[in-house]
Amino acid sequence: MRVFIAGALAALFLTAVAAAQDDAIGEAEAAGIISPIAVANAMVAEMTAERRLARQAGEDFNQLDINRPYLALVNIHINHIPDDAEIAAAWAEIAFLNFRAVDARAAYRGLLDQPGLLGDHVWRRYMQIQFRAFEEVDEAIELFDSYRERFPPRPENVTGYSQMVQNLAGYYSSNGDTDQAARLILDVIASTPADAAYLVFTRIPANRDLLNDAGLLDEAITLLTEKRDALSATLATLRATPQLASEDPYLVSGLADWYWTMQGRLPGETFQATRERQIAAMIDGLDMWLESEG
Repeated sequence: MRVFIAGALAALFLTAVAAAQDDAIGEAEAAGIISPIAVANAMVAEMTAERRLARQAGEDFNQLDINRPYLALVNIHINHIPDDAEIAAAWAEIAFLNFRAVDARAAYRGLLDQPGLLGDHVWRRYMQIQFRAFEEVDEAIELFDSYRERFPPRPENVTGYSQMVQNLAGYYSSNGDTDQAARLILDVIASTPADAAYLVFTRIPANRDLLNDAGLLDEAITLLTEKRDALSATLATLRATPQLASEDPYLVSGLADWYWTMQGRLPGETFQATRERQIAAMIDGLDMWLESEG
C-alpha cells in the first residue's frame, strides 16, 4: 500500500513532454545559436518524459543516460559561466543535472543575490550541492534557515522546502536525534500554507516510521489531515475562480520552460490547470495514506 501511495504522490511531477525537445533545439538552431536556455528546455523535457515512462513500466531510470549528450551543446566549464543571470541559471541547471557539482556550484553561487522564483531555485540547488556533493552540512543548515526567511512558500514553487527537509531530517536521525528530525518535518509543514500541492506535505508519509519512533505520529496525522482538508478547500476555490491569462505566471514570469517543467507543468497547460491537477492528485494520495493509517 505504501509503495502505491508513494507512487501516486510522485505522479505530481511526472510529465509527458518529449516533443518540447525538438521544438526548443529547432528554434535555437534557426537563430544560428544553441543557447543554454534552449538546451536546458530540451534536456529537462526529455528527462522528465523518460522518467515518467520508466516509472510507468517499473524500470530503472538513469538521468545521465538522457542528459549527458546535451553537454556537447554547451561549454560546461567553471571558466565559461555566462554573465546573464537567466542564461547562467540554465547553464547551471545543465551542469547540476549532469552531476557537474563544481561547475554548478560556482554558477549558482554567483546567482544567490537573484530575487523571486529564479533566486528561490538557485538557493535550493546551491543548498543541495553543499549538503550532498560537498557535505558542508553546517553551512547547509545555516543556508536553510536563511532560505526560509527569504523565500516563503508560494504556489509557483511547489518543490520548495521538501528536499532540504528530507536531507536534514535524515541527517539528524542518522545522528541519533530523531526528535529534532521529526520536529523539523512537522514545523515546516505546519508553517506551509495549503494554497498549492507543496511536495513537503509528502514528507509525513515518507517519514512515517521516524515520526512514530519520535512519538509524534498522531500529531503528524492530525496535521496532515488539516492540510488535506485545506487543500480541498483551495481546490474548490480555484475551480470556482478562473484565472485571467494576464495573471498566468507561465506567461508573465519571464522564466524559461525548463523551470516550469521541473515544477510539473504539462505541455499546453495554464498555471491554474497545473495547480488544480497537482492539488487533486495530492489530495487523492494523502487520502489513501491517511486511510491506511486508520
